Formats: sequence, C-alpha cells, structure tokens
Amino acid sequence: PPLLDVQRTFYTAAAVAGIHGAGLGNVLFCRPGTHVIEVACQQPHCHYFAHASMALDFQYWFVPLTPRHAHLLRFVEPPEEELLGEVACQ
Repeated sequence: PPLLDVQRTFYTAAAVAGIHGAGLGNVLFCRPGTHVIEVACQQPHCHYFAHASMALDFQYWFVPLTPRHAHLLRFVEPPEEELLGEVACQ
C-alpha cells in the first residue's frame, strides 16, 4: 500500500500486534499510548521494539517464544490468559 495509507492506518490504531520483524517498524507512525504487542524470541537481539516503544511512549507487551529455536515452529501457543487478561485490564 502507499506510504500515506500505511501512516494513516497505524496512526489511528489503538493496538498493533505482530511477530518480531521489519513489519513492526510501522509502529513509528503510531500515537503515544498505542499498545504494541510483539511475539518474539527471548534472545537480546529481539528487544529492539521494546526499546523503540519506550522511546515513543507506547504501551509495550512482550509475548515470548519459550522453546529454543521457536522461530522454526509451525504453530506457537502464546500465554493467552495472561496476555488477554492484561490487555483487557488496560
């Protein structure tokens, strides 16, 4: 999509959820206070969006992939009760 459409979409989002990767870079267009939910591995290189979220005043949520090499799994089971309970309370 055109960049202006992407900017408008992310600017109006209350929350953005995604797998760790370049696609989450569009959170740069979000407003302060936006919830950013990232599913990622626990290695240090997977924390870039946490740092960006703090700098941009987002509400950051980290959903860890617990098994080693979880990025190679076909299906991932995030801790739904914990995640959904926390988001619902906000």
